Amino acid sequence: MNYSKALLTAAGITLFSSTAFAVDCNEPEMPNVPEGDTATQSQMDQAKAEVSDFAQESEAYMECLSDKAANATADERRQISNMYDDMLRNVDEATADMQQAASEFQQRVATNMREADAATQDEQDAIAEMYNDIVDQMRTASNDVKEAWQDYQDETEEAE
Repeated sequence: MNYSKALLTAAGITLFSSTAFAVDCNEPEMPNVPEGDTATQSQMDQAKAEVSDFAQESEAYMECLSDKAANATADERRQISNMYDDMLRNVDEATADMQQAASEFQQRVATNMREADAATQDEQDAIAEMYNDIVDQMRTASNDVKEAWQDYQDETEEAE
């Protein structure tokens, strides 16, 4: 029992000391990427900025890890390699999330534009129909006036 406890303590100290070398390398937090099919333009702009910052911070973090690896033991270099790989996966995940959100956002915007265009087209069609109705009414009224004028002239000629 004491041997197991001592072994676990030694393993814990080794693990703690192997990660202590990278303490001054600041691992960036994953960016907050909204759902593209419900996000606002402002949220998408903010997410884009966060992903961009995350990429820059990730690069600095990985450079820091690489610098630490130069003076690290073999165990520490394996740990650094794992940390580096984890960061690459995080960058890939953040990039994929942003691409997915951007795609969903663009699809939603395109759909909204088509619907707005359709609504606009319906409005234009309704206006054109009203215009045609007014023109028809004006033609009818004009013809009525012409007929009335013609009738008046005919009656005047008959009266003379």
